[in-house]
Amino acid sequence: MFALHAPADASAFKTSLQVSTGIPAIALTCMHGWRGAAIGVPLLNLAIGMSSRGGEPWAFDSSTFVAQQALLLSGVALLALGYSISHYYVQCISGRQRELLSIAHAKASHIGTEMSLRRRVLDMRTMGEGIDHSLSEIAYYLRENGHADLSRSLLQVSVANSRKFREQTSLVYPTCLEHVGLYLSVQLSGLGEVWTRSRRVLSPRMAGDPCALSNGLQLAAYRLLADAVSLLLEREKGQVQVQARCGRVGGSTGIVLVVALIDAGQRISEATMGTIIERLTGRTLAYGGTVQCRRNRIRMLLVDSSSDAPVRVA
Repeated sequence: MFALHAPADASAFKTSLQVSTGIPAIALTCMHGWRGAAIGVPLLNLAIGMSSRGGEPWAFDSSTFVAQQALLLSGVALLALGYSISHYYVQCISGRQRELLSIAHAKASHIGTEMSLRRRVLDMRTMGEGIDHSLSEIAYYLRENGHADLSRSLLQVSVANSRKFREQTSLVYPTCLEHVGLYLSVQLSGLGEVWTRSRRVLSPRMAGDPCALSNGLQLAAYRLLADAVSLLLEREKGQVQVQARCGRVGGSTGIVLVVALIDAGQRISEATMGTIIERLTGRTLAYGGTVQCRRNRIRMLLVDSSSDAPVRVA
């Protein structure tokens, strides 16, 4: 528009104005790829043509001719740039979609496996309750028929085996997690009993409200803690400390799990680190998290399914 009213003797200034009309075309290319270039370049040519001397299509203007030469090169460059932007943008979007789809499939696979284990545990507990009831009836029959000592011995064995059976089934699937949350289920289930008997795992330090997290994420955290502690107890020496903290930052909700050797000077071996990364990464990736092994500790991050952004909990 300014080039239309530029003085006739100011050819250099007019040419500069004509060339500057390429800025909107560049902006359209960056915003919309080759489609923006396809729209911006013809409009740019039209604007330069309208600014020629006389305004007729057959009129010759040396400054306009110079600007159109620059337009020829810039138009080809803009079309190539627009194609590249569109190509890599589509690749980026499709790659992100494939990544989200893979995460969704992994999460669905983990949840499906957990639900299968849950059904098996409920069936096992039903059978266990039936066995306990039968043993109680046998013990009652023995006591009524003058075999009090045998009845008492049978009940003691039955109670011990029943407790052991429930402990093992809770390791298969922690049904109490659905009612009391992650933290209490870790301490009250068979996992806590195993840690206590090892005499190497200190009392867990846990903060935050795990019930604000989805059941799937809590189950994943439960498995990660069980596997991480088991690997350290099996492959490393010394006592182990378990820490967990869940919280919300911005629009993200998640939990940070830390399993560490008490001795700060003791480093986790490279072989153990490799096994930890191999076994635990899949479950954390399903929840948009990470696994890090540094010095004497394992740090695991899980993000709730309601958000794809990473969460940082202090």
